[in-house]
Amino acid sequence: MNNFWNDKNQTKIPFVEKFNEAIRGSELVVLLLGTLSLGWAAAGGVWAGMANGGSGILGLGVWGLVVGGRVMSIAPQMGWTSTQS
Repeated sequence: MNNFWNDKNQTKIPFVEKFNEAIRGSELVVLLLGTLSLGWAAAGGVWAGMANGGSGILGLGVWGLVVGGRVMSIAPQMGWTSTQS
């Protein structure tokens, strides 16, 4: 789906700017759904590890690294920036 919504492959429809904006918005939703899926997969792995005697702290650290890394990688595409006061 990501390739389908890719800007290089999209046909811009004249006089229908709101449609074109909606398509761009759906690309962001795909990124967020991918992040959510990755988070649930990592949480499932942590749960399985803890069910078999693994450390909860270690599992939480792994989950944080996986989800945090994904969020940091998509942040520029989402328009999330850090601001310093």
